[in-house]
Amino acid sequence: MKKFSMPSLLTGRFITGIDLGSSKFCCWTGAWEKEEEVKIIGAGHAASKGIEGGNLVDVGALESQITAAIYEAERQSNVQIHQAVVTLNGHFFYSDYHVLKSPIYEGVVTQKLLDHLWNRFVSRHQDYLPLHFIPLEFCVDDQDRIKDPRGMSGINLMCYCHVVWVHKGRFNTLVECLKRCQIQLSGLLLGLYSSGLACLTSDERELGATVIDMGAQSTGMGFFFQGRLVGSKLVKLGGNHITQDIARGCETPIQHAERIKVLYGAALPTLNDHKEMIPMAPLGGGDTMGQTARSFLINIIQARCEEICRMMKTKLDEMYSAHPFACQRIVLTGGASQLPGMRELVAQVLERPVRVAKSYPLKQAPRVCGEFSAVSGTFFYQETFNDFQCSALSSLIPNHRSKSFWNRLNALFKK
Repeated sequence: MKKFSMPSLLTGRFITGIDLGSSKFCCWTGAWEKEEEVKIIGAGHAASKGIEGGNLVDVGALESQITAAIYEAERQSNVQIHQAVVTLNGHFFYSDYHVLKSPIYEGVVTQKLLDHLWNRFVSRHQDYLPLHFIPLEFCVDDQDRIKDPRGMSGINLMCYCHVVWVHKGRFNTLVECLKRCQIQLSGLLLGLYSSGLACLTSDERELGATVIDMGAQSTGMGFFFQGRLVGSKLVKLGGNHITQDIARGCETPIQHAERIKVLYGAALPTLNDHKEMIPMAPLGGGDTMGQTARSFLINIIQARCEEICRMMKTKLDEMYSAHPFACQRIVLTGGASQLPGMRELVAQVLERPVRVAKSYPLKQAPRVCGEFSAVSGTFFYQETFNDFQCSALSSLIPNHRSKSFWNRLNALFKK
């Protein structure tokens, strides 16, 4: 069992993570034990409402379902939850790359210069808050690939960075919603970032890997290299689109389509599929159950899965030119990744080695792999992956400890 020390973000014995996914909301509470291991003592879940593709569409429904998940976690753990680290995916965030430049006024790179560089950058973006700031490379004059520029002499400083942004209005709405649920926001994470913490080994994050989170409404791709999240992409198709295809193709209710997808579905056909008949509830009700060959069901699923994989291949090729090592191997997670044959299909289309994420290194965590990667990753936040909330965001999170730009990056430079 891997051991983790207490993250600086958290004080006290208990830690709570909340994942606001497109199919369900998860609230896990963990306790730090004597050996500094995390033990899950409460796990609450509720159907996702009020959020679609990362967009907040019904705050009342969102508040109700978050409260339901929190209540169940509190009941199981016998611990009252007051604060949590929250993860979201989809359109709630976007990421891009920036080049920050500044003259080296005193002839030597100092902490003051780095703070000035950062604050000037943040002030240019009024509508968005920098959620994750990941420096990829520093340059001092003609010296490049610098991890730690402090103390270096020169004339000009440049920083090439990857930034994940959150819309200020959406962020404020989320904070107010959580307040009405009696929850103080301790941190906000990109779901792909959190999934990478839970699913990738330290070697995979260092040598390069892509985590693909196949959610209900969308499929996210997080690219890791040298221990950092170097990029993210989003495919606006997910498991729910497969379910809807089944409902239309088999003329059956969506709830039944989801059930037969789980029980009989697969991403690739087998030789005997045509021999197996599946009971099919009729659309619009009725007492007479129909039957459909399993081969017909799998043809529907395979067509949509191949479309998702082709779109992922396009995104992967786009990232390859800038970060080839981050695209060399694939780790699948998310509910749709559990379909039989999905790993083989992804490997075939993406032409990379693929593995499905294993259980998370948390004691007494639910053993359903893939579906809880984002909420699981919140327990390793600020410990396994050296990225920190930015000052512009931490100023709006009362419980977050503010740090200077340099201090936030110091641990990263020491790698």
